[in-house]
Amino acid sequence: MNNQNKPDQESIPAPESQPKPEAQTSASATSSNPTVTLDQTKKPNGRKWKKWILIGGVILIILLTGTAYALSQQKSQKQETKTVTQPTVTKTSPIANPTAGWKKYESKRFRIEFRYPSKYVLVNEYENTEPDKGFISLFTQKGYESIKTKPDVVVPDSIQLFITRNPKKLSAFEWTKSDSTNSNFTYSQEIIAGENALTHTAQDQNTFITKVIAKDEYIYNIYVNGNSDMIDDFNQILSTFKFTEPTSLSCTPRPACLDADPPCLMPENANMCPKTPIACPAMPVCKEGEQLMHGDPGPDSPNKCPIYKCVNTNGTTID
Repeated sequence: MNNQNKPDQESIPAPESQPKPEAQTSASATSSNPTVTLDQTKKPNGRKWKKWILIGGVILIILLTGTAYALSQQKSQKQETKTVTQPTVTKTSPIANPTAGWKKYESKRFRIEFRYPSKYVLVNEYENTEPDKGFISLFTQKGYESIKTKPDVVVPDSIQLFITRNPKKLSAFEWTKSDSTNSNFTYSQEIIAGENALTHTAQDQNTFITKVIAKDEYIYNIYVNGNSDMIDDFNQILSTFKFTEPTSLSCTPRPACLDADPPCLMPENANMCPKTPIACPAMPVCKEGEQLMHGDPGPDSPNKCPIYKCVNTNGTTID
């Protein structure tokens, strides 16, 4: 009976085993701090990769842009440096010849030629009146009218070329020392038409310039007395002045009757020799402070020789 009242040991369930304290602590910790475990087989997040690709693209664009700008700046600097080192070529307009269109005068006897403006009147009727001398003048129109109406008047505004024979072939310096009219002047040296020349300049109301050239058997005395405009013309005329080579001309002897008074009626032709120069009186020697003046002999003069007189600087004739 006692056996019936005792519970069956096999049928009574055994009490559940209690977890160990360590297991409880681990479970408690696990519930308070959950641990996220990534599944290694899960694919990466696509949005994050797109973000990094976009950032990388922006950085690449910035780098490329900066590199291109740096290269363009370097190329520009090279071009600027190259441009600076190259010589600058300046195109200039051709300078007009100031003597273009001027008249030309040539003397075969004295072997010279020059050009002069058309506003001047050239008087060369005394060029062949003497065997050893020649006189060529350039006047303004006003000055030319003055000497035609009053042969004894002194015309200051004029350009003169006086040529005299130089049998001893003196130099320009030797000739000026031997000539009383020019011996007291102070000269400077220069080159005119390839020849040595002496120049004297004096200043009064006008500018007076004398230039002396010795060439072969002649002395060429060129002078001007005028204002500043005429001085400019004088210098331009001198720039065209040149000596020509002698030419051997064959001509037919000139009949003497052609130069008689009255002349014969025989016609002249281009093959005749020129008229024989008339022996005119020698020029007077002027003193210091005086000026040599020449005048038109006039239509009634028998020999057509020029009239020479010494005058003071105020124009008074010296008897």
